Amino acid sequence: MLIKYRPKKTNDSVILSDIQISNLCAKMPSMFRNLEWQLCYRLSENGVSMNTFLNRINKKEPTLLLFEDTEGYKFGAMNFEIWVPQSSFFGNGENFVFTFKQGVEVSKYISTGENYMY
Repeated sequence: MLIKYRPKKTNDSVILSDIQISNLCAKMPSMFRNLEWQLCYRLSENGVSMNTFLNRINKKEPTLLLFEDTEGYKFGAMNFEIWVPQSSFFGNGENFVFTFKQGVEVSKYISTGENYMY
């Protein structure tokens, strides 16, 4: 498989391979595909505090969340706005969630706009 996008990274990903990163970048708006990736928070290094998470991503945008569960299932979200703690949902139509159901292929899920809950 061809690696089309190879963003600079401050740290190597322990979750995604280079081909998965390239395929994920292909799903992003073009102006974000080649931005440098900076590791802001890693659960294994920074702990499980939501306050720590919010402090480490403070005023950073866009943000990419990556997860891998105990079965090896990889998924995440791309957020194009600054995180703001609040009691209701927020976001815009550019934000999306994704999965790697078939190994390296990305399935992207966008807002339907049918309600305010994404």
